[in-house]
Amino acid sequence: MTRWTKFFFQQTILLISFALFSRPIVAQSPSVATYPVLEMVDSPQTLLFFGSEWSMWADETFPPENWPPVSEVETTRDVTELLAEDHEESSDRYIHYGSEAAPGSNWQWTSVMTPVVGRSESTHLAHMDRWEREERRRIRRQRNPPQRTTLLYENNVEATRGGMNDPVEPGPQTLYFSRTFEVQDAASLAALQISTEFSGGIIVYLNGEEVLRHHVASNRENYGDPATPFWLEDWVYQTSANRWERSWLGVDPGLLQTGMNTIAVALHKRPAGGTKAFFFDIQVDGYSQAGMTKTPYLQSLDHNSIIVDWETNIPAFGYVEFGIENEGFSRTVTSAEVAGTFHEVHLTNLTPNTRYYYRVHSFPVSFDANIPPSEAIVSETRHFITSVESGTSFSFVAYGDTRTQEDVHSSIAEQMWNDIQQNDARFVLHTGDLTTTGASWDQWQNEFFTPALPLMGYIPFYTSLGNHEGNHEMYYRYLSLPGNESWYSFIHGDVEFFAMNTGFNYREGSMQHRWLEAALAASTSTWKVVFFHHPPYSCSPSRKPGDEEVQLYIVPLLEQYGVDVVFLGHDHFYARTFEINGVFYITTGGGGAPSYPIEPDDISEVCYREYHYCLIDVTENSFVVRAISLDGIELDRLELRTNRSPRTGLR
Repeated sequence: MTRWTKFFFQQTILLISFALFSRPIVAQSPSVATYPVLEMVDSPQTLLFFGSEWSMWADETFPPENWPPVSEVETTRDVTELLAEDHEESSDRYIHYGSEAAPGSNWQWTSVMTPVVGRSESTHLAHMDRWEREERRRIRRQRNPPQRTTLLYENNVEATRGGMNDPVEPGPQTLYFSRTFEVQDAASLAALQISTEFSGGIIVYLNGEEVLRHHVASNRENYGDPATPFWLEDWVYQTSANRWERSWLGVDPGLLQTGMNTIAVALHKRPAGGTKAFFFDIQVDGYSQAGMTKTPYLQSLDHNSIIVDWETNIPAFGYVEFGIENEGFSRTVTSAEVAGTFHEVHLTNLTPNTRYYYRVHSFPVSFDANIPPSEAIVSETRHFITSVESGTSFSFVAYGDTRTQEDVHSSIAEQMWNDIQQNDARFVLHTGDLTTTGASWDQWQNEFFTPALPLMGYIPFYTSLGNHEGNHEMYYRYLSLPGNESWYSFIHGDVEFFAMNTGFNYREGSMQHRWLEAALAASTSTWKVVFFHHPPYSCSPSRKPGDEEVQLYIVPLLEQYGVDVVFLGHDHFYARTFEINGVFYITTGGGGAPSYPIEPDDISEVCYREYHYCLIDVTENSFVVRAISLDGIELDRLELRTNRSPRTGLR
């Protein structure tokens, strides 16, 4: 379809849908609502796994012929032959480029197992001690040590190209990979996902057709061309452990064929030298049905607006229809004109403290303009309530560190749902470490979204960045937060909330420190609540007395500007300090990550090694925090009143 054809199709669908679905809403009373069931697509079938065997071409003078291949390439030498000729490190899959193990200083379609890492010998030796310590640590923790095919360049290989005022690391500047994989029934696959781990720039071909590229310009894709430089805000990172980890939904499944298929990859080195090593691995997954991989969820609630996000596994146009009870879905807002897999819709001109019902529609767009679009993907009806105004009581929930153990996180979320319903809680604060690795689509999906989505469809989440998110761009992609999304504030009723990113510079004079001081100084709310990840005070034996930089640069501002409560994560337990110069510090890091040992002291009034969350009730005159364990037991209660003196506990 042309751009205008797509636009006309989108508007026509909206008009038809408005006529069909604008009817009174019949919804279950929220006070008796059962735990939501997610209407997400089933888990995909993995067609090609990470850690598979690939044919690799490594040469510093020319690329392979007939690129990209459309059938299986001939492997001239097996990596085991190279290792047999190599030195004592051969058992660890080390192979040397340009050594006696590879006559002629190149390999033409050598068989290797992924992941593949390529670096100079000098870099390898400089970091060997650290890598060996990490390997021993993993073995002690009964985790498998890393298994990589490591390509080492000899240091005497001369660099022939410079970039960004740095010498280029020796060895090949572009690596080429190819392999075949089998598909039992290509016609049964409705959607395709490709997940990659790589450094530099990448182009992926499926049966000879390009399906994705990242950081390689269309006019800079020849052998030896460097990856394209990129720019992001200083606090947004694209790499994790010096490499990218990205997943692409919406790859055309029509390129697959029943039987053998060929996938090929060109990997381009970054323009700067030094430690800019190669890294490569890839996985291909196929979905048997088109649908939502993330059901609708709410973000950035305000008096008169809210954001609705969701994700589909195929490109689609999306829109939200919504309205108040007994008036039907009287309003409709569309997503971006260009079809995509991630959908973000802003609902505006809402009435404060009002319940709205909504559902989302996604109309898939065919990869083939001659094939009509697929049937619409429609969510179940959900609801939300806009922010209360000053002088109105409300409740909210706080928790954090939901990474690693998705079963525990799911149990916590289900227990939270009961309290959210019974107490009409309006939103959730998350104190960071939403997932184990901020760059991993699978971990975001399994550890955070799948457990939390049943709540997020009815109640928005406000999150702060933990160290495990790594400031990775996926956090900023999937979470639509106020301000710059890294540090921000919002007001709900008589409370102003301030989120910080303690994984980015907050020292005196930094942009984040200046923002926090100005925002706190300008606040006129009755209650001031700050939340971030790293606690200044800890009852963990290995982390006492707490984060000293937070004590030095953030705590003075909290005390100076009359902050009442600070919610924190990082330590996997519940802890509350005594009042410290007018401020209470509550660590709520029991949302799913493995619990930590505790050691109570004279700073922490209470400390419990329990999975938990906090339920907070706010009125004009009181601020009550209750810590609730996984089995529903109240662990702790803190009650603040507006008539207490700033430094003497209960007023």
